[in-house]
Amino acid sequence: MEFGHLIFLTQTREKFITDCILYEKSPSETTMLPEVVDRHEDQFGRKPLGIAMDKGCHPGKETMEDLQDDYEDEVEFIGIPSRSNDFADEEMGRYQRFRAGIEGSISFLQRKFHRHRVTFLTVSP
Repeated sequence: MEFGHLIFLTQTREKFITDCILYEKSPSETTMLPEVVDRHEDQFGRKPLGIAMDKGCHPGKETMEDLQDDYEDEVEFIGIPSRSNDFADEEMGRYQRFRAGIEGSISFLQRKFHRHRVTFLTVSP
């Protein structure tokens, strides 16, 4: 969050930032998974092989099951924990460690460029 705006970054395993969305009005994070998957598919011509998002992005049990059904043929794993016990799962833990890496990337960018404010980004509706 920056000045009431949500900044959403996507990153590869290699720490390459592939997408950045700045929302003028902050949407519910629980609705963001389909947009992230669609944007990835538009950019790369296929859905991502795996997805890791934080606990606040979990859309609820029923919606999550529907999304997993929609993506089951193309996305190998969706790592969005719904409760703390989910971190005990080995694969979920691996994806969440990856997700935590983007926090380090954000901190690095802030330190390297002395930026703690977003001065220019294209705003998504």
